Amino acid sequence: MRHVLLSAALVFASALAVPGCGRTPPPPPPPAPVSSWSAKDSTAVAQELVDAYLSQPWTSQFRDRNGRAAKIVLGDIEDRSGDHVDTAALGAAIAARLAASDKIAVATQGADYRLGGVVTMTADTKDGAKIHYFRVSLRLAATADGATREDLPPVGVERAVDPTTAK
Repeated sequence: MRHVLLSAALVFASALAVPGCGRTPPPPPPPAPVSSWSAKDSTAVAQELVDAYLSQPWTSQFRDRNGRAAKIVLGDIEDRSGDHVDTAALGAAIAARLAASDKIAVATQGADYRLGGVVTMTADTKDGAKIHYFRVSLRLAATADGATREDLPPVGVERAVDPTTAK
């Protein structure tokens, strides 16, 4: 009887120990990369870039030739800065600025132009302080199903950012 009780106690203790040997919890996700580029930078650059494109005569020329505003689809913006620029936020800021304009129409299909570009960065020092110079270059390229075959000249904006203010 004593042997049976001891065996039962060992089985019970083993059953309690087994869940402890189960799966280990997954490791925590890695921290988000720190960037000196902020949402404020995306908004300011989007405003400058869109205003630069819309101030050119192509918008009225397109409307005169086609009887409507040009349709633009937002393509990829590639981050080659090495500083983790949130290109999705930059693209959203550009799309919002484009959508607020009455000179063009934002489209998901049947667009005349695809807007895409690249973000690059160079580091320098100014008055002994490190500064990151971001350059955002965009290009409106004619699409195969659009009403034009003319690509437009690229536009670019350079923005100086103090990397010590990164959050």
